[in-house]
Amino acid sequence: MTPVVSEEYREKKKQEIIEHALVCFAEKGFQAATIDDIVKRSKMSKGSIYTYFQSKEDIYVALMNEKTEISTQHLKEELKKFDSSIEKIRFIFDIFKSQAGRSNWIDRVKVHTEFYLHASRDPDLRSLLIERAKHYYINVLVDVLEEGKMAGEIKTTTDSEIAANLFWSMLDGINFQYSALQDHYPYEDVLEEAKAMYIKSLM
Repeated sequence: MTPVVSEEYREKKKQEIIEHALVCFAEKGFQAATIDDIVKRSKMSKGSIYTYFQSKEDIYVALMNEKTEISTQHLKEELKKFDSSIEKIRFIFDIFKSQAGRSNWIDRVKVHTEFYLHASRDPDLRSLLIERAKHYYINVLVDVLEEGKMAGEIKTTTDSEIAANLFWSMLDGINFQYSALQDHYPYEDVLEEAKAMYIKSLM
């Protein structure tokens, strides 16, 4: 008879697999890392891993969804502390600035970038990323921009969706450069310049 395990136990095992997988993805690259690498690092059997996940893509999607949900909810709560939309935008830039030098964050950026490229070749994964970007990132900033337009802080002619896409494209590009070049890239200075340029374009 198969032993009955609690939901708490299942979630704990899934989390362990996710964390071990992230290390493997960061060390070898998403494309090169295999389920066998995750088995070796986690010291779990392949069968155990396949009990919870169908593939390494499935593992990364679980990781991505979990981290994004938590970080987005936290961001929304932090943004409530600011009355000004411009201050909210400055705050988001500064969150990324505070990540400078954190190796685990650099690893996440590398894995995230690799997965995006991998997903671009898979229609199902690409659809998931499109929905995720809109729900978690674009919509959050669109709300901030619309508030700013209503309050007279931001030009009413601003296309909020275009401006939101531009915002995240800038940050993604800057973060990618930093993850690749690290100390040879003036990350904080570039972010400050991007912040000033972006805000100026809205006012």
